[in-house]
Amino acid sequence: GVSAATQAEQETATSTTVMVTPGRQQYHPSAAKVWGYVARGAGTPSLSSPSYNISSVTDGALGITQVNFTTAFSTAVFSAQATTNGPASYAAAVTAMATGSVTIGTVDGAGGGVDTTDFMCVAFGDQ
Repeated sequence: GVSAATQAEQETATSTTVMVTPGRQQYHPSAAKVWGYVARGAGTPSLSSPSYNISSVTDGALGITQVNFTTAFSTAVFSAQATTNGPASYAAAVTAMATGSVTIGTVDGAGGGVDTTDFMCVAFGDQ
């Protein structure tokens, strides 16, 4: 018979002889560990549903939002990205990373901080 992959086998990502169950897939390096859509209403960020592994969002200065994780990464060395649906001249980027959060900065075409109407973020790494 076929055996189910353990967490260690998923993290190693080398076995070709075990099956992956939905409860173990998240441990594979290629799986998104965090994803979400953050909308702003009257300048206040809020997390849209559905999302994954985001406990809350915190408003910072103009154009700055902190995305807080439910389950932290094992180190601050992981990959996180952000993008916005704002005008083509707007951009979103990860400006700071910690094991339990990322800070997203959004700017207008002139490089000034701006509270966009929304942004999306995703992160990959080891938890």
